[in-house]
Amino acid sequence: MQQNNNQIRENKNSALLHAEKRELFSGPVPPPEVIEKYEKVYPGAAKLIFTEWDRQVLHRQHLEKSVVWTDNLKSILGVTFGFITELAAVGGGIYSAIKGLIGFGLLLVVAGLVMLLAALITARKKEDSEKK
Repeated sequence: MQQNNNQIRENKNSALLHAEKRELFSGPVPPPEVIEKYEKVYPGAAKLIFTEWDRQVLHRQHLEKSVVWTDNLKSILGVTFGFITELAAVGGGIYSAIKGLIGFGLLLVVAGLVMLLAALITARKKEDSEKK
């Protein structure tokens, strides 16, 4: 029992020292010192790192162009089909009213305007949520 107490006293009196060194970097390419170390361990590593980085940059640029092009196409098609739908609803409503179906014609015109209003409100809400 006495030996255990001595060990505990020694542990309380002795100080533990722990040193740690961490190096962190963020970005697509490591700092030059790290690249130099990689090159020493694996000759050609620097060229490989930069080649892969260049490939990744080109790939991302291609994806971004594709997304922008698709978004533009969707926007143009949405406006075009929306216009055609509204034109059909209002035109059909007016035609129906001229042919004597006033109630049905009014219903078509109102339905077309409600669809337009719903599209505008939805777009405004989406715009507001993107700003936040």
